[in-house]
Amino acid sequence: MLLNSFFTIQSVETQEEQNASGAMIKHYHMGAKLDPAHPIFKGHFPDNPIVPGVCQVQMITESLQSVTGKKIYLKEADNIKFLSMINPVETETLIIDLALKLLPDHMFSVQATLSAKDQVYFKFKGIFA
Repeated sequence: MLLNSFFTIQSVETQEEQNASGAMIKHYHMGAKLDPAHPIFKGHFPDNPIVPGVCQVQMITESLQSVTGKKIYLKEADNIKFLSMINPVETETLIIDLALKLLPDHMFSVQATLSAKDQVYFKFKGIFA
């Protein structure tokens, strides 16, 4: 678990919309703070800390668990793009944007980004169950 140790969620804004096909999409805009002193950064990498890609995916998973109140797991990742490295010393605060659509069998289709200011670091599209 990374939530409340590696990163903390400081704010959540929620919005709902209906897409062109009539499905309801829930949007979450979350302010998150990284802990640049977390032990992960001692090994990834000393004197040049970078948020590991697996931690970025886990941040999305745990953020979803936080807003849905459900224990979920990543079932399928259609598209994962690591666009730029995140240095937690230079970028302590991130924006986590989630757009989720409920699918049959209690699954979620999710599009997500991690960004700060005008920089998008990570894009994700997948299915959680």
